Amino acid sequence: MSVDPSSSAVLDASFLETTYAPERQWIDQSLQTCLADYWQTQQATYPALLETLPELETLWQALRHATVLGGKRIRPLLALETYRALHPQQSAEQSFEALQGACCALELIHAQSLVFDDLPCMDDDDLRRGQPTVHKAFDEATAVLVGDALACMSFGCLVRYAGAATPPAVLLQCVHELSAISSLQGLVNGQYADMVSEGKPCSPERLTYIHANKTGALLAFSLRLGALLGRASVEVLGVISDLGATLGALFQVVDDYLDVSVSTGQLGKTAGKDVLQEKATYVSVYGIQATQHQIEALSQQAYQQLTLLKVQSAGVEVGRLQQLVRFLQTRAY
Repeated sequence: MSVDPSSSAVLDASFLETTYAPERQWIDQSLQTCLADYWQTQQATYPALLETLPELETLWQALRHATVLGGKRIRPLLALETYRALHPQQSAEQSFEALQGACCALELIHAQSLVFDDLPCMDDDDLRRGQPTVHKAFDEATAVLVGDALACMSFGCLVRYAGAATPPAVLLQCVHELSAISSLQGLVNGQYADMVSEGKPCSPERLTYIHANKTGALLAFSLRLGALLGRASVEVLGVISDLGATLGALFQVVDDYLDVSVSTGQLGKTAGKDVLQEKATYVSVYGIQATQHQIEALSQQAYQQLTLLKVQSAGVEVGRLQQLVRFLQTRAY
């Protein structure tokens, strides 16, 4: 059975706020629970904590600022929908229970990458998710410590809130892969390559590497995480991994296009910064028209991979994943 991309019209700007309102609310509540558990453990260990060090309340507020306030929640949604595609018979509550640790981990490590990306020594941005970046709302030292905390907490949440039925070997694989993509096989290498490529001629190969690591690795891992926790077969996991790589590339190419085509108000972050900082982007290397064509080509490739997923696994339901692909293709923020 094929997946027909034309069956989903271009989605309006409220798609995530309407279609995924319950899931996004659950993700936000899970993040708050995770933060609160860490905070309550500190207070239980040190009953007079806020009397002794009232300044720690600022660190707590900075952590909330980085995680709970705003965000599309695309990565946990992709993990959740990959899991649901493999287990369409399960209730929402069952999928939430199985994926709570994974969804928290994805959002926390993503938030960490944004906090560090916005620092003056990196991309130096004042706006993120429509609000001041952490180093602007608080200070640079607090932002660094918030990023450090979020990176470590992502592993803690992945394990602490893992579904009761998750086999230890599967959880260990998830931890191993999260470690790889959040360090030298993903975010760190990608950020460094992006940083050292500013103001230089950029080859297609260099651009592909930057995109695949700085943005693509975590987004692709989001689908793998849902598949791993969903006990996908080796064959199905392979297709889902390929789909994740395609969606990671699509997300970044669309980001490059939006940077030069929409306003700061729409983006929730500073528009046009890639041009000002002479970043290596799809637009700077290939031009606007080729970027638009690449968005279409990657979208069609994703739909073909969804078709293959249905062939590989009887009973899989890809309708909601298809909607998310359409959103990633047509989003305006």
